[in-house]
Amino acid sequence: MLRLPAVAGRFYPSDPAELTALIRKYTHTDPGQPGIPVKACLVPHAGYVYSGHVAGAVLGRIALPRKIVILGVRHYPRGEPAAILSGGAWRTPLGDARIDEALAEALKKSLPAAVRG
Repeated sequence: MLRLPAVAGRFYPSDPAELTALIRKYTHTDPGQPGIPVKACLVPHAGYVYSGHVAGAVLGRIALPRKIVILGVRHYPRGEPAAILSGGAWRTPLGDARIDEALAEALKKSLPAAVRG
């Protein structure tokens, strides 16, 4: 399965060069400052014009681990209460982000209420 970007060009730039420049601007930190290791992090996800500075400040300060689990909210009444996209990739203007299928399977076993996707 390939999850296409739902709001590229509206909530954030769809042009890769423009998006890269904006991400660099928002995540700019002191290069001598090491990233803070975290186990979890809450980051706003509104359009970049609204929350990009806050999200960038957070993401620019933490040490990003090799694997990241992203929990998102359902913005519409329809759909499942919990779901896991367990194969394929999320398409972004910067390229496809492959899903770790083994990790997704392990999560599904731990969360039996989650619908398989």
